[in-house]
Amino acid sequence: MEDLNMYQQNQYKQYNTFDQNSTGLSISQSELRSLAGWAKFIAIVQIIGAAIMCLGIFAIFFNPVFIVYPGMAVVFILMGVKLLNAASSIRRFIDSGDYYSLSNSLRYFKSYFKINGIMVIIGMALAVLGIILAVLAIGAFGSILNQYKLRY
Repeated sequence: MEDLNMYQQNQYKQYNTFDQNSTGLSISQSELRSLAGWAKFIAIVQIIGAAIMCLGIFAIFFNPVFIVYPGMAVVFILMGVKLLNAASSIRRFIDSGDYYSLSNSLRYFKSYFKINGIMVIIGMALAVLGIILAVLAIGAFGSILNQYKLRY
């Protein structure tokens, strides 16, 4: 029984020390606290920004393209909540040494980055589509000017 208690104590302290020969987790408690703090800060800023984006629903009266804003805001709020959960799970791990909390935080980080990656891919596709449409519009405008013998 004493060996088991010693093992659990070593497991708890393992994340708190840096050992190059160790195959376990090699990160200090201060680094984990810093990670949790920055994740919480980014999550709160993202949720506030998404809430402001939700106000874009009022801009629909001026430009119907803004209908996309509330949908994007919901996704950004979801991402912020995932990141906030990851930060609180890291804090729970630091306070209790419970590796289940660390595992949960990594799951939340994975979800956050997966959604973020999908949003980046969609954004890049829309940017490429916008460039193609702009080139086509410039070409069409140039041919219209040329048809009426207007020089540009």
